[in-house]
Amino acid sequence: MSGHVVALLRGMNIGGNRFPMADLRAALADAGFAEPRTLLASGNVVVRAPAEAQDIERVILDAFGLALPVITRTGAELAAVAAGSPFAQIATDGAKHFVAFAAEEIDPEELTRLEGQDWAEERWAVRGRELYLWLPGGMGRSPLAASLAKPPLGQATTVRNMNTVTKLVEMAT
Repeated sequence: MSGHVVALLRGMNIGGNRFPMADLRAALADAGFAEPRTLLASGNVVVRAPAEAQDIERVILDAFGLALPVITRTGAELAAVAAGSPFAQIATDGAKHFVAFAAEEIDPEELTRLEGQDWAEERWAVRGRELYLWLPGGMGRSPLAASLAKPPLGQATTVRNMNTVTKLVEMAT
């Protein structure tokens, strides 16, 4: 298998879940991952394929003592996520256009509580393992984001804005 794999760490920079990205790159390289690169300090890693989430999780646990869930996508999969946003025509700010990545396909039944509610200009849509969000007022004050957090989706997810997704696609393709 050729190409790159993008690893998205869940829970990075929350609570005590912090460590330098240079240390993560070094730990991954020492564990045999080829060409580890990071973006920002929020747990975005690109490595040469093949790479499995559980192997990266094991490196993080061994090197930093943290059990952080990792969600992976190939470079091609991530490019398809970016290109497939149902909000591409209305999302005018990549910092307010989000994707929640799940390890498994998202069960639409988990989100029925969102249907039929007035979210004003906010929008959401599920596409496979991704939940797309357009939050024109930002994540911090978003009623939709708050509703998604409590109760959370039934599986581990991690969220990135479209600016970050686009940069990761550039690194991984």
